[in-house]
Amino acid sequence: MKNIIILSFLLISICSYGKKYQNKYAKGFLIEENENDLKLTIFNPFDDYKSVFATYNLSLENKENYVSIPSKRVAPLSCPFVAFCNQLNVVDNIVAIESSKYLFNKQVYNNYLSGKVKQVGESHIINNELLLSLKPDVVFVPGWDKGINSCKTIQNAGVNVVYMFGYMEQHPLGRTEWIKVVSLFFNKLKLAESVFNSIETRYSNLVEIASKEKNRTSTICGGVYRGIWYAPGANSYLATSLKNANANYLFDGYKESGSVPLKKEQVLIKSQQADVWIIHAMGEPYPSSISRDREFYSKTNPWKNNRVYSNIGSISAWGANNYWEDGIVNPDIILADYIKMMYPHLLPNHKFVYYKAIDTKLL
Repeated sequence: MKNIIILSFLLISICSYGKKYQNKYAKGFLIEENENDLKLTIFNPFDDYKSVFATYNLSLENKENYVSIPSKRVAPLSCPFVAFCNQLNVVDNIVAIESSKYLFNKQVYNNYLSGKVKQVGESHIINNELLLSLKPDVVFVPGWDKGINSCKTIQNAGVNVVYMFGYMEQHPLGRTEWIKVVSLFFNKLKLAESVFNSIETRYSNLVEIASKEKNRTSTICGGVYRGIWYAPGANSYLATSLKNANANYLFDGYKESGSVPLKKEQVLIKSQQADVWIIHAMGEPYPSSISRDREFYSKTNPWKNNRVYSNIGSISAWGANNYWEDGIVNPDIILADYIKMMYPHLLPNHKFVYYKAIDTKLL
C-alpha cells in the first residue's frame, strides 16, 4: 500500500505543470508549462467556461500521446486564424484553408493559386478526404456547431483538431489573445505574448484618448436580415469596443454576448436618438441590404444626417474583406476607426482603415 501511495505521488508530480500563464482578457483557455512540455486547456463557453471542452498536451520531445511541436503543416479553417499565423511568421506552414472566398492575405492567396495551399471546404462543409491527404499536423477550427461537426472525421483519424472559441470572448482583446493558443503549436508563445502586449498598449492608449470626450456620440449598430434587425448584444466584443471608444451604444440594454434580434419598430425609435449607424458586410462595395431595405433605413437619423459607416475600407482585388481576417489582430486600429467616426477631432491624423463612410445621398 505504501508503494502504491508513493507511486501515485510520483505520477502526480510528473504530470503536474509548474507554471500557469494568466490571461489578461480571454476566458476560454489556460496554458500551463513544465520544462519541455505544455498543456492547453480549452474551456466550454456554452456553460460560462465552467467545464473543459478539450485538452492538448504538447512537447518539444517525441512523446506518446503528446502533440509534437513545432508543427510544420497547419490548416487554419477560418480567416482570423490565418491572421494569427501571419503575426507569428508561419504562413508558409499553411497547407489548407477552408475557402479562398474570404481569404485576404496575399501570400497565402498566391500559394492557393499556385496549388501550394488547398481549399478544403465551403460554408463549413469540409472535404475530409482531401484534408487528410494533406497530412496536417494541426487543424484550427472555429468553435461553432458546423465547424465542430465538420471535423469529427479527421479528429477520429488521429489529426490534432483545435477548437477556437475566440469569437465568444466579450472583449476585443480577449479575441486577440487567442493568438497564444495558435502560437503553442509553433513553440512561439514568447512572440505571441510580445505581439499581444504591443497591441494591448496601443489599445489602452486609445481608450484613454476617447475617455476625454464629454459629449458622447450615440450609436446604433447592425442591420436588417430577412426582416429582422440584428444588433450586437451589450456583452459582445463589438459593443465593448464601441463603449471603449466612449460611444453611447443605444442597444446597451440587451446584455447578450451574441447578436440580438430586434423588430424594425424598436430600432426606428432608437435610431431617432442616434448620431452614427455602423453596418457590417462581408465584402460588397456596400452592404447589399442597404439597397434592399433603403426605404426603412432612410427613416433613421444617421441616414438623414449622412453618418453611416461600414467595414468595407479594406477589400482585396478578389473581393475578400480584411476586417474579418486581420481585424482580429488589430483591435486597436478598429478602435481608432470608431473614435474617428465619433470624435474626429481626437484623432485628426487617423485615416480610416477597416471602415468607410457610406454616402447615403448617392444611394
